[in-house]
Amino acid sequence: MICLNCGVCCFYLVVVVKPEVVDKIKSLDDVKHDDLIALDGSTKCPHFEYNNGKSFCKIHDYPWFKDTPCGKYAQIGDDNAFCRTGEYLKNNLDLHKKVMKYNLKDN
Repeated sequence: MICLNCGVCCFYLVVVVKPEVVDKIKSLDDVKHDDLIALDGSTKCPHFEYNNGKSFCKIHDYPWFKDTPCGKYAQIGDDNAFCRTGEYLKNNLDLHKKVMKYNLKDN
């Protein structure tokens, strides 16, 4: 699946790497239990940014990202297909803004 960085998944993932260790990681073998944050769905991923109607992941381009739960997230269908949720929201920008406003209200 090709992520379109809509940001929806960034609120509902369970475990992510702490921001302070990101630049120290060469591979996921370097990550220790204390380097992880367990999210409960009430806050956004610390690597998620949303500015001027655009959302993006600050660690999406790290070489080890593809091996993380975020990088391995998939949908039923072709691996080279765009994420259906992201595609839908990118084509419905008013709805995307409403979803982000709701998700960011307490963050």
